[in-house]
Parts: sequence; C-alpha cells; structure tokens
Amino acid sequence: NKLKNDIFGVGALLQGDKSGDGKLAVNSALVSAAFHKGLDKNHKHFIGLGVQFAYSQTSLKLQQLSFPLQFSGGDFNSAISNGESISKPNMNTFDLHAGILQQSTIKDFLGIMTGFSVYHLIEPKQSFLGQKIRLTDRFVVHEGLRFKVQKHFYITPNFIFQYQNKAKEINLGTACEYHIPAKKTEAVVSLGGWYRLQDAAIVTAGLEYYKARLLFAYDVN
Repeated sequence: NKLKNDIFGVGALLQGDKSGDGKLAVNSALVSAAFHKGLDKNHKHFIGLGVQFAYSQTSLKLQQLSFPLQFSGGDFNSAISNGESISKPNMNTFDLHAGILQQSTIKDFLGIMTGFSVYHLIEPKQSFLGQKIRLTDRFVVHEGLRFKVQKHFYITPNFIFQYQNKAKEINLGTACEYHIPAKKTEAVVSLGGWYRLQDAAIVTAGLEYYKARLLFAYDVN
C-alpha cells in the first residue's frame, strides 16, 4: 500500500529432476525479486526489473553406468575400473538471472507484454571432471497480447524466442480463456495450442480460481 502506483514482488521456487540410467539428479532452489514501476496514475502502464538467484546440486550415480573399459568381451562388468577421472560425481553451483518487462493495457480490451531476460549471468561451471566448462548465457525474448473478444471471452497469443551458444528455440501459439463470474472472484477456463518450430505441437488446458492456477501441457512430437 505504501508504494501507491508501484508493485514489489518476491517469489521462491524449489525444483527437482532425475533422469537417465545414471540417475542424473538436479535439485535447485531459486529466489526472485522484482520491482514494477507504474508509469501512470490509472495503473495502465508498468515497466519492471527482476533478478533471480539460484543454487543447484547436481549428482550422478556412476555405478549404474557402463563405460568402454568395462566391456569384458560378452558383457559389461561393473567390477572393472571405468577409467574415468571422476572422483566426486557431484557439483554445487550458484547462478544469477535478470530480466526486464513492459506491460500496458489499452482501452481495457487489449493488453501488451514484452520481456527480455538473460540467464546464467555468472556462467557457472558445469563439469564432473573439474574442467573449466561453463554454462553460457541464455537470452530470452517474449511478446504476449491479450484481446477481449466478448464480455467474458479472451484470446492470448504470444511467442517466446530463446538463444544459447548457437542453439535456438521458438514457440508460438495462443490460448482461449473464458471468465466465469463468481462470488468475490472469477473462475478462468483456458485451452491453448502452440507450436515449437521444427519440433512439436503443444496442447494446454487450465483452470484458475482465487488466484490459484492449475495447468496441464503436453508436447506432441
């Protein structure tokens, strides 16, 4: 309430992932903070700056992998030395991300959102072998629109472009939202269709109620 036309936000994210025969596990904790500066008294235009700090633990179970030196003629023998110079198959890394966001509402029927972010600003090391291999910067640009077609019906087309070390990804598509008035709030039902260029079609379905959102997404590739 003390900021009047401005908004300050904080957030936290805990995530875990485990994949592959070697049970490559990545557990991360991320803390975010953002400040959105109001550019007018009617809360129609904002520009925001956000930062995110990250800490990750990465581990690998070598005993569940097979290496060329362990091939004994007919099969792989885990009792034979794998010949790899991995004495401690885990890593602890710190990271930093930052982004800027512009949001505008035009005549209550059109919303525009434009953002740019840079991930891995400190380029953390990524090697189980102790080598100086670093995770390079990832650049992200996204644009979103929100059209009010009828009283309770909206469409939200947008796209995202990501680039990192000569690799790139482009997603584009739209979702349709139907807003159902309810006591002191509203329920939002959404269905969406997207395409990741040269890779996959994506379908989404979601429900939002009392500022809580449940979303399902599936990639068809």
